[in-house]
Amino acid sequence: MAVPEYAHGIPGAFKNALDWTVGAGSLARKPVTVLSVAAPHRGAQVRVALQNVLTAIDADQVFRAVPVTASDLDGTGSIASEPVIASLRQVVAELAARASEAIAA
Repeated sequence: MAVPEYAHGIPGAFKNALDWTVGAGSLARKPVTVLSVAAPHRGAQVRVALQNVLTAIDADQVFRAVPVTASDLDGTGSIASEPVIASLRQVVAELAARASEAIAA
């Protein structure tokens, strides 16, 4: 799910969706990766807001950053930079490994 920073925080609809998981505990101790593709020093406020909410719902959270710049994109807006693609694959592989470990535990 892509979530932009909105007024220095989480967009309301996404925050509400996360809040609904509190009572059921459906994300408790589940691996969650928050990936920022923003330029360095951007999106810091939403990261803090997400960290607060994910801590409250007891998610097993990890934060990763893979900045994507205009020079990393092709003419259609798709990521064309091999180093960026490799970094994104690494983030996905890490999340998959954490999910496998959670299932095995």
